[in-house]
Amino acid sequence: MNDKQFEDAFTAAGGWFIVSQYDTITKSRLDQKKLLQKLFKKKFDSKIEGTRTRLSSFNRIWRAGRIKEALKKIRDSKRINRVHPEAKSIAEDILTILGVNSKKSVDGDWKPTVKSLDEPKQKVIIKGNQKKLSNDNNFDQLKKEFGDWLDEYDVLSTQNSIASYKSYVNQLRNGYNEVFGVGKFETIVSVYQSKSENDILKFYTKIVHFINKQKRIQKKKWTDIGSGFYQFDDFLRDKFDCDDLESGKISEITYKKIEPVTKKTKPENIPEKESKVVSGDISEEFTQKELMRTFKSRLKTQSRYYPNIDMLFPARLINDIFHKNKDNAFDTWMQNGLANMRVLSKNATFLFSFVRKICLLQNKRIIVVLNDGYKFELYTYKGDGKTRVPLRTLDKRDISVDHIISLAKKMQQNKNSLPAFKEMTEKFHEYEKLSKVSLNPRADRTWKDNLLQKYSKLNSAKMRSAIMDDLKRMNLQYILMDQRENSKKGKN
Repeated sequence: MNDKQFEDAFTAAGGWFIVSQYDTITKSRLDQKKLLQKLFKKKFDSKIEGTRTRLSSFNRIWRAGRIKEALKKIRDSKRINRVHPEAKSIAEDILTILGVNSKKSVDGDWKPTVKSLDEPKQKVIIKGNQKKLSNDNNFDQLKKEFGDWLDEYDVLSTQNSIASYKSYVNQLRNGYNEVFGVGKFETIVSVYQSKSENDILKFYTKIVHFINKQKRIQKKKWTDIGSGFYQFDDFLRDKFDCDDLESGKISEITYKKIEPVTKKTKPENIPEKESKVVSGDISEEFTQKELMRTFKSRLKTQSRYYPNIDMLFPARLINDIFHKNKDNAFDTWMQNGLANMRVLSKNATFLFSFVRKICLLQNKRIIVVLNDGYKFELYTYKGDGKTRVPLRTLDKRDISVDHIISLAKKMQQNKNSLPAFKEMTEKFHEYEKLSKVSLNPRADRTWKDNLLQKYSKLNSAKMRSAIMDDLKRMNLQYILMDQRENSKKGKN
């Protein structure tokens, strides 16, 4: 095997495949056909032909006696180790063993003792052991709460789906801890408890980058795990009240008049010719169904209180009132509102119901694909509510739902004609006096259950009808916006 043939074989096999599956291949007693099937199940490739090429290339390097060279190349590769931080240490372990004990077994295969990624890692015992058990128990409790949250806010429709999402979070925990160390993922709790947006964003970004790297090996599996983590992030933000939603100040900044919705999406029907969609590798893509689920869960948990008019918008309480009575009117109202949400291109305005999927590119551009296949780059209004600019990000959380006219202003305008919201606010104040404890009005997750137990009238069909009348009276309208620009324009 000459140098060119070696490079070709190395590229065809892939450095991560060589180092991560070294032990699996060299220790196997299976025939090549069964070994191929075993490797294919690890989902390096969507088709078995791709895995066959990898295995064949590995064997060629092996037979040529250049496996050490391949491992050194992996060890020293900045690109491979940037994507797979553990690759260097695995390669070094194998090289150490090959250099110290180069004897061959009877059948000619190496018998390295290095631990393969396929073998379960030995549990690291933390001093006191009980602490380790306590951490496991705490995380199990957190997963249970996560499942209850998914059910309570109708994020997922079936118990099987909820179980799957809890499993995705567990798989993420195991994979993350295998790379970064035992207990590292569990620190997510203290990070979110801190309510420091910088710390949360730093930890969140690190996990998202880790998931994206794993997708290059097992796309389907880690796409599912990513979906689980995005919901877990929303759950933790809700549980620890991370989003600063308290607002007594009504923003004077509103959007300029939103242009009419573009109903036909063929390029010749766009008001002005759109700039050519920039191509790039896709980092993430989300279907309309996935985005709808995310946006609804955000709306259901964004409870607010406006002390200047002494009015609650207790989103979690409202969701409970409808959810516990198996009434889907509130859910349908949100679904319809989001379907009519404005989505901006450079020169046109579309409805969210037109959208098939949204793609986040590696170059931070965002491409919207409509139901008829038309594509455009996603734009956002700046904080001034007037100027359109491209929305650039690799973080799904930067894509936010905003009110075209702020919720604060809508509630102020209608404060004398919102009887249901007035009654919920009065019952809150009454309950707070009876309990003789100072309660955070916007943190309704901490008092909603007791309030509903105390005032059963809030669960009545009449009350639900009154809530829906108030919501319709406010006529809330939404627009897709960059969360970072949203924060510049004041509370909404």
